[in-house]
Amino acid sequence: MNRAKQVVVRSSQSGVWIGVLASSEPDGPGTVRVALTGARRIWSWQGAGSCSGLAAYGPRSGRIAPPIEAVIGGCCEVLTATSEAIAAIEQIAEWRP
Repeated sequence: MNRAKQVVVRSSQSGVWIGVLASSEPDGPGTVRVALTGARRIWSWQGAGSCSGLAAYGPRSGRIAPPIEAVIGGCCEVLTATSEAIAAIEQIAEWRP
């Protein structure tokens, strides 16, 4: 995964994502719409108590979808992911139901 400008995004409409921030723009009161490349939806995770913990340390395990290109609306958090968090997420196999 490209490590440049990796962010963890929390959207009230579509959940938690990680990916490379391509762009962002206002999307209503207190929210932004972001475009991510290599976006992976994080369906569930263990080992971090919140999105900020996820961005700082990454998960121990979880269900993380394969990467796609995505435009995500209703984002109330956009958090820069650390190298430690990115490495932890890269260790988790793509989840397929």
